Amino acid sequence: MRQTFYIHEDLWGVVTLTPTENKSQFDEVRAQLAQHDREHWTGSGWNELFFLPDEHFPLARRAIPYSQLFDHFQPAFYGLRLILEGDSLPTGTRAVNEFALHCPDFGTLYGLHRKIDGILTQLHFAEEDEMRLSEAALHLLHGFGQQHRLMLFDGYLRECANLANLQELRQYFEGNLPGPA
Repeated sequence: MRQTFYIHEDLWGVVTLTPTENKSQFDEVRAQLAQHDREHWTGSGWNELFFLPDEHFPLARRAIPYSQLFDHFQPAFYGLRLILEGDSLPTGTRAVNEFALHCPDFGTLYGLHRKIDGILTQLHFAEEDEMRLSEAALHLLHGFGQQHRLMLFDGYLRECANLANLQELRQYFEGNLPGPA
């Protein structure tokens, strides 16, 4: 069984779970990035921007304790040690107040919580390389998103999915969501 989750600093938060109040802001960013791509396309090479906007409505305002996240996803998910990697970091750097919860048939939920009260301040998702969509894990994520009014924003694919909408969530994981405008 895997015991450590390694993530490169450049990939931290690529897929973020955020309050639904941030949707219009994230949709605006998606449209701006799509416009940039259209204006700068040369026919070859990489020209797309990767960008994660600041949240106008931070996750911490939902006051979700880490213990509640952990309890909700047990026993399908289990805890891992989280290690950050990257050119600007010493080898084996641990984030402060970090966590990682892993499900082999789904992926890893990871992020940060406040030390003083355990309230989540960041919640992100990383897929497995050869992910098999676990229906049980999908329903756990859906239930948590429904309870806390969360959405998923993928800064790489530029997709948003409301976690309370099971069909939309399933479309995201199957790669069938419509792209940005």
